Amino acid sequence: MAIGFIPAAAISAIAVATVSALAPRAAPAHTLALVCLFAAFGSATSVLTRLSSIPLARELSNATLIVSGAGRPSVAVLFALTVQLAIVANLVSIHVGPAATGASDAAAAAVAFAVGFSERFAKDIIVRIFGGSPAAS
Repeated sequence: MAIGFIPAAAISAIAVATVSALAPRAAPAHTLALVCLFAAFGSATSVLTRLSSIPLARELSNATLIVSGAGRPSVAVLFALTVQLAIVANLVSIHVGPAATGASDAAAAAVAFAVGFSERFAKDIIVRIFGGSPAAS
């Protein structure tokens, strides 16, 4: 799984640089970097908490396990950045706590962790943005 952080870091760097260059008012670069980091942390936490319940013996090969583990942080980073930009663009609102503004770095990190931990959470938010039923995703 640690190998998954290498492509996730590369994707994060490219994505943060691209968003910062093309849409500098979308979100500060440090917030986007924080989102990437916490999405990867959420993904790793998800894998580690489910590790004992994953039937590793039934997997076809070690390569399948490596690709699966390496891909999760990258997918989490891309989902989290998409959700963060959707929140900043007011396409969707997420309230964290009783008086959340949704604009703080702590809120962005918490949402990114949740997105990384649960890909289903990210899919439901994206379905909400584009319309339709979360169950249809």
